[in-house]
Amino acid sequence: MPNPIESPDIAQKEKDVKDVFVYGIKNLTDFPADYQKELVIFYRFSALKYDSNEEVHVPRTYDTLDLI
Repeated sequence: MPNPIESPDIAQKEKDVKDVFVYGIKNLTDFPADYQKELVIFYRFSALKYDSNEEVHVPRTYDTLDLI
C-alpha cells in the first residue's frame, strides 16, 4: 500500500532505486542521465529499512563502493 503522504514521484524514485541498487533487475543506464544522478544521490542519502531477522545480500558495485 502506498504512503498517502509521500508524493508519487518520490515513491517512483524509491522503487527505481530498489530495482537498480538492491534487486539488480534494472541497470542504471536504462534511465536518462539527469535521472541517473538523482537516483545515485537518492540512494546515497536514503536508508532502506529491513527487519534485523531478514537475510539481505546487497550486491557491491563500483557505483556503491564509496558507501562501504
